[in-house]
This record gives sequence, structure tokens and C-alpha cells, in this order.
Amino acid sequence: MDGRIFSIFNNIQNFLTIENIDGLKRKFIKSKYNKEDPPFDINLESGILKIYNSHTDKVDIISFDDSLRDDLSIWTNKIKLELDVALVNSEAKRKISNYADTTFKYILSGQKGLFEKHPICRDALFELKRYLSDKHALDLLDTAQSDIINDDYSNSIFKVKYAYSKRLFFVDLYDLVSTLELIDDEEIYEQNFINAFTLNNTSDFIKFNTETGFMAYFLKLISPIFNNFNGKIIEQSERFLTKQNKVLSQSNYNTSLKRIKDKDNEFLIKIENSVNDLISKYSE
Repeated sequence: MDGRIFSIFNNIQNFLTIENIDGLKRKFIKSKYNKEDPPFDINLESGILKIYNSHTDKVDIISFDDSLRDDLSIWTNKIKLELDVALVNSEAKRKISNYADTTFKYILSGQKGLFEKHPICRDALFELKRYLSDKHALDLLDTAQSDIINDDYSNSIFKVKYAYSKRLFFVDLYDLVSTLELIDDEEIYEQNFINAFTLNNTSDFIKFNTETGFMAYFLKLISPIFNNFNGKIIEQSERFLTKQNKVLSQSNYNTSLKRIKDKDNEFLIKIENSVNDLISKYSE
């Protein structure tokens, strides 16, 4: 049993390294490189290739992170199955808890460069922690809950308040907007969502999948989690797109709020209650 447990967590530790992911990136770039019709632009650092598509007469942008997301999904599902097999009794749970705690802390402290370059690797690690917590009742989420989003969160463009600076808050916020279908979670990924709210310099944005009034109302409701979040800064950030794919302007934000303010709408009440409950949970 010890050998099996060691193998599982050794696999996790060896996979989530900058060396391994960089190796996968090199293989990805090589697999997409056609000598007869090579890409006209390759970013080796990010793993993004720009390739001319003669069929559409357009440029296709191919990203390593898209491929990595699929690889991580397959890998995490495999690890979950191995954990299910290994967790057969209370003694196994105790040993796995010890292995997991040590391994996760080691990876989080030793692979900061990896998580900065490819945040989805961090998401995969937290997914395994949540799986062990939710399915197998192992209490391993303390480090995730206390994990600050980034060292510069309070100086980010919207200035996140300390009470809401934990990554888990924004994960819960993402789950909430996905459940309410304010966004399309197949179009806006969790990490892009978190980056748009918490980073100073980022190209990430959030496109909403609902009418502008509901979008503006949601943004107004979450303003208490920031020190710098209003119609003017929302427009300046260019990080929030309407359903029509337009940047939400200050005038559109204010006008939409006025139009929707007096509406007796069950969905508005649902948004308000859901957001307020989540904010209250983390402000306690």
C-alpha cells in the first residue's frame, strides 16, 4: 500500500514541474511545425503559434495552454482513479493525508515559476485537493483557503480588499456566475476570470452571456470586495464585454443600472442574494 501511495504522489510531484511542462511545450511546438508551410510567428516562451490557414484566408492562433488544459484534464482524472483505488480504509486515508499535505506544500513552494507561466497547473493541483476533500473527506483545503491570489493583489487595478484576497473566494465567485449563466464557462475559463479581477497587467477579459442590465447589476453587487471599482475604472480596464462583444462603458453601465433598478425581476433577486451570501461568507 505504501508503494502505491508513494507512486501516486511522486507522479503528481514529477508532473507539476517547470521542466516537465516546458518539455511538453517543446513537443507541442514541434508537432505543429510544418517545414513546408511553417508558422510565420512563434512565441517559444508562451507556446503560441500563428499559422496562416489557406482554406479560410485567416491566421489561426494555436496555444499550448489549450493543449495543456486537455492534458491536465486527462492527467487529473487518472490521478483521481488511482486515489479511489488506494483509499480503501482508514489507515490508507491517514497515510494519503500525510503524503498529500507534504507533496502539495512542496509543489506550491517550489514551483512558483510554473504557476506564474501556466496558472492552469495550479488549478489542477487545487482540483485534486478539492477532490480529496469533497469525495474522501480529507481536510486538505486550509492551504488553498489561506493562499493569497498574488503578492500584489492590493495594488491591482481594482485593489482587492484583504478579506477577499484568497483564491478560493474567486473560485467560488466563478462557480456562482457560471451557475447563474451570467458567463459561458466554455468560453471564459476560471483562471481568465480570476486574472481579469486580480491582476494589474493582463489581456484577460470577461465576456458576459446575459443582458447588460444583469451584467451591470452583478458588477455593482461585487464592488464591496474592491477599493477601486466603479463605472469609470470598469470602462478604463476594458476587461468586461457585453453579450454583443463590446467593452462596457461608464455611460452604458450607469444607464443599464438606472433602467433595471425598478424592475421586479426574480432573476435580479437571485443574483443579489447569491452574491451577498458569498460576500458575507468571506467577510466573517
